[in-house]
Amino acid sequence: NRDHNYDRRALKPMEISLAIIYAIITCVGLIANGVVFFVIFAGREIGKTVTAMYVVQLAIADSALLLTLPIFGLQKVSMNWSFGAVTCTLCHSIKFLSYYAGIFFLTAMSVDRYVAVAYSTKSHQLRTRKRTMIVCAVVWFAAGCMTLPILMYARTEEVVDRTICRLMFPGYVKFNASETYIFVDFQLTLPTCLSAAISYVMIVRRLQTSEDKVANMTGKRTISMRKRVTRMVAVLVICFVVCWLPNHLFTLAKIRGLDLSVTPCYGIEHFLVAFSFSNAAINPILYSFLSHNFSTRFRDSLAMARRRMGRRGSMAT
Repeated sequence: NRDHNYDRRALKPMEISLAIIYAIITCVGLIANGVVFFVIFAGREIGKTVTAMYVVQLAIADSALLLTLPIFGLQKVSMNWSFGAVTCTLCHSIKFLSYYAGIFFLTAMSVDRYVAVAYSTKSHQLRTRKRTMIVCAVVWFAAGCMTLPILMYARTEEVVDRTICRLMFPGYVKFNASETYIFVDFQLTLPTCLSAAISYVMIVRRLQTSEDKVANMTGKRTISMRKRVTRMVAVLVICFVVCWLPNHLFTLAKIRGLDLSVTPCYGIEHFLVAFSFSNAAINPILYSFLSHNFSTRFRDSLAMARRRMGRRGSMAT
């Protein structure tokens, strides 16, 4: 949140590159998330599996974040915020809401996988649609609560000959709210990742034990399916950490007082932010590759959609 006295002419190519990267992330991400929505809803999977319900919520969070990227990209090119104070608050709030929702939904998915594996005989009673909907509502509420400070402190500011949109927390001599909020943000991410890691260690142990005990083919297929879904969720968690951790570490380095105000570091910082945003585009791609028979389900969903359109056309005539 500091002003940088860099040569704007020298930074122009970098900012154009960032805008192009934002555009690519937005296009790829919205198309990929659209395909995921289509397969799950057209195939009527939303009420059939708990994992599908969580994936839809994660895709909603990712899509919301992606819709803000063109605005941030235009800001990079023009080096000026021309969308007004309300849009500034809205874009930053959506960005943080999507981030926190992503953390909480991935944690919920990790715990859900542990319940599915550790309590396989009771999983149908524990993992009901109603309970999953309650968890989803709680996640969005918690993410909204974490985003409240952004609603209060995201605003525009006139700096020399341009307008900027940024978070402006109240600062005091012995208390910097901006740095504290970022630190709390990191402290929230770390235990979430650790809890997910612990869940997967326990899941792997339980799956190995179950596989040794099961002799029939039906039981082995069930365990194989559980492994596939668990692997998919684990990869989504790892991808989230890989995308967001570098940006967090860079921010913590600034908080610790390291001088990162030179031009190369300024560029690195903004590319790390873009790399964090890319997670919203990578998630649906990972889901499509790691999900069971995704291409077959996509073709089946297309066929079902065509049949429905055909029936509607015949009824209209």
